[in-house]
Amino acid sequence: MKNLFKKLFDTKFKKISWFVAIITIILCLGFIRIVPNYSKKYDFEIVSLWDYNKYNRGYCLVENRILDKEELYKRAVVEYLKKELEIENKLDEYRIKTLGKNKRANSIDIGYYKFDDDINLNNWIYKLKEAYDNRDIYADSVAGDLILNILKATQIDPNQYISVNLKEMTAGFARPIFFSEYFGRNRVLLDNFILLCEDDTIDIFNGYSLFGYIGDKFKDKNIIGNELKKYKYKQKCNLKYSKKIDNCGHLDYGDMEKIFLEQKEYLFG
Repeated sequence: MKNLFKKLFDTKFKKISWFVAIITIILCLGFIRIVPNYSKKYDFEIVSLWDYNKYNRGYCLVENRILDKEELYKRAVVEYLKKELEIENKLDEYRIKTLGKNKRANSIDIGYYKFDDDINLNNWIYKLKEAYDNRDIYADSVAGDLILNILKATQIDPNQYISVNLKEMTAGFARPIFFSEYFGRNRVLLDNFILLCEDDTIDIFNGYSLFGYIGDKFKDKNIIGNELKKYKYKQKCNLKYSKKIDNCGHLDYGDMEKIFLEQKEYLFG
């Protein structure tokens, strides 16, 4: 140990070098900080004390400005939609690789769709029931026939329909959007399927489940009243499961690979 110490400090140059290194480390510890950045691999970045203070005042550091709340939340929704689609596409690629191209629950390509122009937030449940009642029960795919032919759904970029309501603290779409997922887990996403929570977090609700047991649901004469009641019910944020947003609107979606593996295990065993 003494020999090692002697080797490290046996010359004036080494002593000065070590002194400078120690002072530099002390200064760095005093003048650098960590702030959230969910676009980075480890969800944070190292910044100066100056930038740290700016971040705490709400600045998006890379743009050197404070985003207004509507823009902040809209960016987070864009990221959420993108990552949801990435997960579904990865599951579909795995399905094709392991089960074959045609082993899908319905014939609709994975993605976001808008319905016919006359379907809106005020009449969506009525139109869905009408479409189900008039579907072609002899079609190869009831889901495909219902969505593509009767409701005239077309695939779109969902970002152009995003709406943010700061008064109600909700976000979603300005019109009903159909999300065709893997394994027939299809959803209709409305204007309030995302809650905007405290401390710049968002909480996601699944939206209206279109298939699965929908046939039995539409046989219920109270279906429209029940669904409208659920649609209008003001949900509360569950901060335990909400997703964080940094000052630039990047979303803490979670570990994509871990989520994919969990979904794969659930669907394929």
